[in-house]
Amino acid sequence: MSQKATKVVVELFLSAVTCPGVFLTEKDDVYLNVCIMRHYENSESVPSVFPFRFNQKMRFEKVFKHANDPAAVADLLQNEAVRFELIQQNPPAGELLAYFEEDARTFLFPEPKLAPSLPGVDREVLMTRAPYFPGIAPRIEFSTRTTLMEYSFRSEGVINPSLPSMNGARSERKQKLSHPLPPAVLKNERPITDSRGSTNQKRSSAWAPDPVEKSWMPGTDGRPDRQSKNMGPDSRHMWENIHQRVRSLLTTSSAMNRLANGATDSEIDDVMRRRCVLPHSCPT
Repeated sequence: MSQKATKVVVELFLSAVTCPGVFLTEKDDVYLNVCIMRHYENSESVPSVFPFRFNQKMRFEKVFKHANDPAAVADLLQNEAVRFELIQQNPPAGELLAYFEEDARTFLFPEPKLAPSLPGVDREVLMTRAPYFPGIAPRIEFSTRTTLMEYSFRSEGVINPSLPSMNGARSERKQKLSHPLPPAVLKNERPITDSRGSTNQKRSSAWAPDPVEKSWMPGTDGRPDRQSKNMGPDSRHMWENIHQRVRSLLTTSSAMNRLANGATDSEIDDVMRRRCVLPHSCPT
């Protein structure tokens, strides 16, 4: 939603700065610093010999929101400042020789004077000299042209509902990033390299988890699952390892003490049968 405002455009033409009969002791160049409606411009540097000829044009612009009436704009200009500073470029930071200051309304819309201005110059003002400036106060010769035009700007906070909000998208993105990833995703994420060794993508356990090592569980037929990734190529060797572990458990000191202290015949036969799991382990 657009709102009406007034744009003030000031065109300033600097002609010269004169000060008859005054000579500066320092020989550094001088320039004018101009501030109108809080916008700053510097003139070109000229030799420090009066009169200072600038012949330079400057442009200043400012938009006054919620001001449609020229009278309201004039009241706002009364709170804006216009300042000229004549500065000599003495090291280290320069030296202020003279200045002129006035509110923007009086400067841009002066009252008509009975005395005519100099030929070719619309206006002139006297500057206030610094305490260490030698001689009389300098005088600025210039001309101005002020234009007031209607200006439309977009109201802040009014957003087209058909367009996505950039602030909303940024806050949603920050909210997503604020939640930490699961530990499994951070732990299992690793780069995938091509044949040349360059990393081209990343794999995460969120969609491709790493294989988890599981213990073997026998099936109903008493054989291990052939689809298990933990089975070795030689199933007979694995069976022998399992039987060797069982046999070592049955021949522990506790089991042998049970036999020595007088077990029943059925218990002895049961233990002996367990020892004879493999043919070569049976006593002859």
